[in-house]
Amino acid sequence: GTRASENGALWSLDLNDDTPSLKPITANYPEVFHPHGISLLKEDGKQYLFVVNHPSTTQHQIDVFELSGSNSATLIESITFPELISPNDVHAVSRHRFYITNDHSAPRQTLGEKAEDFLRLAKTNVLFYDNGTVTEVVNDLYMANGVLTNAEQTKLFVAESTGERISMYTRESSEAPEWTLNNHIALDVMPDNLEWSENGKLLVASHPKALDFLLHTFDQSVIAPSVAHAIDVESGSV
Repeated sequence: GTRASENGALWSLDLNDDTPSLKPITANYPEVFHPHGISLLKEDGKQYLFVVNHPSTTQHQIDVFELSGSNSATLIESITFPELISPNDVHAVSRHRFYITNDHSAPRQTLGEKAEDFLRLAKTNVLFYDNGTVTEVVNDLYMANGVLTNAEQTKLFVAESTGERISMYTRESSEAPEWTLNNHIALDVMPDNLEWSENGKLLVASHPKALDFLLHTFDQSVIAPSVAHAIDVESGSV
């Protein structure tokens, strides 16, 4: 596949600062680094940052960094497997276990990818990586994007961008293999990333104008608006 010319990087932003500014994170980055979705895992007193990396349009990997302080990181593992068709977001649940979304079922920058966008096909999925074993946990999604679970690992949330909704799946215990669709939370926008707020609300970052966002990806001078929602997942109130 074709490669972008210059590498990306990771940055930190101190939100306790009145005027926060981006600070680069120094790391032994992979030779080709085009980062996408990220997930911060705190485990056994350590902090790990999982990063979706697109070395090319047909090569994708999950790079796992260990953070030491806020602006230094060490790449400790790069994980790849054939099911990474067009990975978007990652949600780490332990050092060797994570969820990942494919936002298309066709490779990037192909006719099939464009067809999925324009025909609004529900062909994408969520994968679970468990220490080398990959399983598809949810499929037939409309451009799966952000992914998140609750702390108990009994609720799974997926942002379906072209579906303009958050889909919530449940299972009886953290060891149960089957996820069941429990609820759709409809949004009149294209949802993207998901995160938990400090008070337990599901935070959703979205694109209210799909066409502007598409144009922005081709030409950065076209401004694309954004919007955030806080969702109470128990009541469904947005």
